[in-house]
Amino acid sequence: MTHVDGLSQAFSAAARKDFGPLTSTPPDPASNQQSVFPPEWRDDMRRHVHDLADSWDDDAAWEGMTQAGGVELPAEIMGMVALSELVLHGWDIARAAGISFDVPDEILQVVFDFHFPPQPQDERDGMFGPVVEVPDDAPLADRLAGLTGRDPRWSRTTAQN
Repeated sequence: MTHVDGLSQAFSAAARKDFGPLTSTPPDPASNQQSVFPPEWRDDMRRHVHDLADSWDDDAAWEGMTQAGGVELPAEIMGMVALSELVLHGWDIARAAGISFDVPDEILQVVFDFHFPPQPQDERDGMFGPVVEVPDDAPLADRLAGLTGRDPRWSRTTAQN
C-alpha cells in the first residue's frame, strides 16, 4: 500500500514537472514494509491516486522530459510507466484482498502492449519475475499478469496452502 501511495505522489509530481525529493529519489524498499497504517491512510491514498489521474489528464504532462524515482524519461514514456504501476499493483492488491479486478480491456491492452514483448530476464530483474506462461486465449488480465511475472492463478487461498 505504501508503494502505491508513494508512486502516486511521485508520478503526480512528474506529470506537473514539479521536481524535487518526490521525483529525484528512488523508492525505498524498506518503506514498503509498513505494517501499521495511520487511520487516514485510505483517504490519503484515494486523494493521491485521484491527483495522479488529474495530473496526467493535462496535455502538458505528456510533453518533454520528466523524472520519477530518480529516473529521467520522456514524459510520454513516464506516463505509461505510471499507468502500468497502477494497473499492475492494482492487480496485486485486488488478489491479496480477494476482490475482483475490474479494469477495462482497453486499458489492460495498452499496458500489455507497453510490456510486450518482454525484455530478457536479466533486464527485468528487480522489476518483474520470470514470465508465467498463460494460454493465448486466457483473459487479458491473466495474460498481463503472466507477462509481468505474476501467476494469474494466485489467490489468498492458494498462498495459504
